[in-house]
Amino acid sequence: MNALQRILVATDLSEGTEALFALAEDLARRSGAQLIVAHIADPAEYDEIRRETRMGLDEYLEKLRSSIRYAFEKSIEGQTPARPIRLEVALKAHSVPQELLEMARREQADLIMLGTHGRTGLSRAMLGSVAEEVLRHAVTPVLVVPRSAARVREGAQVGAQESTAAAPASGGGGRDD
Repeated sequence: MNALQRILVATDLSEGTEALFALAEDLARRSGAQLIVAHIADPAEYDEIRRETRMGLDEYLEKLRSSIRYAFEKSIEGQTPARPIRLEVALKAHSVPQELLEMARREQADLIMLGTHGRTGLSRAMLGSVAEEVLRHAVTPVLVVPRSAARVREGAQVGAQESTAAAPASGGGGRDD
């Protein structure tokens, strides 16, 4: 029996989301776990959009789901996910960490994955840290993926492309003497 059955991947669709999704899909593929990709939407943000566009709540939530689906598909570069992913978009009723922890409990997640912005100092003190709060209160293991993982992943892709380009075209690859 696999230790990982369900992985809850929390996203705010910020920089680093692509690396988070790629890592989550790789882990799910290796373990056979189902991915549940979650986004906690801010009601204040929806209110502002509704005032400007008259967009209904269902349409707003569907647009968020589409954005998440697009980001996920882009991150796995055209591969088919190991298992179908589930997308969960919820309006924030409490704090984002509380919502994520409740969702993890409700979904019986074996692992929570989320990114971190890496803020320090005053901005972190003023804004708080979702990752830190989730880590502090979770009863489920938590994997925090730093925003810098996106740069590492991009570097690995560039390195792979360079080594492919440098490989000899013929199957010999050896010297001619």
